[in-house]
Amino acid sequence: MTIHADNTDGTSTPTPPAVLVENLTFRYRSLDDEPETKHHKTAPAEPPLEQPQAIEDISFSLPAGELMLIAGPSGCGKSTLLKCLNGLIPNSYHGMLSGQIQLGGRTIKGSTLRDLALQVGTMLQDPDKQIIASTVEQEIAFGMENMNTPRAEMQERIAGVLEQLHLEHYKGQATFALSGGQRQQVAAAGILVMNPSLYLFDEPFANLDARAVDELEELIAGLRARGHTVIIVEHRVEEALRLKPDKVLLMKDGRQVFFGSTRDFLEIADPTQVKLPIKSTLRTVSDPAKVRALLVRPITTGVSSVSEQDKPILVFENVHYRYSSYSEEILHGVSCQVRRGETIALLGPNGSGKTTMVKQALGLLRPTSGSVKLYGEDTRRLSVAQLAARIGYVFQSPSAMLFASTVRKEVSFGPENLRFPAERLKAAVRQSEEALNV
Repeated sequence: MTIHADNTDGTSTPTPPAVLVENLTFRYRSLDDEPETKHHKTAPAEPPLEQPQAIEDISFSLPAGELMLIAGPSGCGKSTLLKCLNGLIPNSYHGMLSGQIQLGGRTIKGSTLRDLALQVGTMLQDPDKQIIASTVEQEIAFGMENMNTPRAEMQERIAGVLEQLHLEHYKGQATFALSGGQRQQVAAAGILVMNPSLYLFDEPFANLDARAVDELEELIAGLRARGHTVIIVEHRVEEALRLKPDKVLLMKDGRQVFFGSTRDFLEIADPTQVKLPIKSTLRTVSDPAKVRALLVRPITTGVSSVSEQDKPILVFENVHYRYSSYSEEILHGVSCQVRRGETIALLGPNGSGKTTMVKQALGLLRPTSGSVKLYGEDTRRLSVAQLAARIGYVFQSPSAMLFASTVRKEVSFGPENLRFPAERLKAAVRQSEEALNV
């Protein structure tokens, strides 16, 4: 639908779309995609020939007040497209950019991040890249402080957004003590308080429990009802479709393969690339046996070969933990054992202590009281190198553990520091790369 604005001479002018993207193409300048800082600036250079286009020839138009879903498999360029929309490309991430983007009928070319922050609010996929202040209130106030908002107004708006998102109990809490899902909620509050016209959400449901997902869906529906334009990047399409998006943009290998209505999208989408509702998934399966395999799976109750007589390799004994003397206790007398060959699922809502408990096992955190023993030794007595040789950990936030400039260097980092011999190092890296198809 095209909306027209009446002019004084009786004619009408079409209202420009909230977002217009035409022939947008971007290639990162170098293999190590790191934002520029004031302490580290690199001279402009052509990207290496082997560096592929991150996104290529993307075009779409989105009217004000509509919601669009950007879907596609990991690495297809979804997050890169959002960086172009909010100005991080080319202001912080450099490369070769062509095409144009207009917001509300005006090109964003030449706009600073400060200018765009008044129009575009972004919730990043990784909250650790977004949270910079030490307390919840300071984090929510950050954007307003940069816009010289009066203090009384800031306090009023902070209280309002905490109430709106049901986060009143976060007042006064240190951001470092929050779980990943809780930090994501605080990041959303920091965006909402700025009241931009365009909201960008990058994998917003990734770190949230069921209750927080429901609350975020309610928030997004409210933004849309108030006339804000919303773009969501989400691999888990089934959840995003509950928001009833007006448009869907499907990407693959940096290219746009579909743009249109949700109904048409569900007719062409490949369930091996994006997670679809079960009805749409079954549409692609003609063999009844395959349908049964999809729907009926045996219940796995654990590895039967693990004996209660086996000596535990990890033991928690009455573990209590609090992040500081003035913060609330996170772990309350946790006791459990893990034996070789077992698979343990830690379940619970955001902020229940799951990540804190895992960090106790790693020795990254030490119990306030009680003990954690790994292979019979108290983790307090083990060095970082000794712990790293015995236990591996994949962080909730990848940015907290990835820092090398290439995949090969990153995969090699651990075994190199554990002084693997050359042949063993080479074999370990090759095995890891093959196992994970990287």
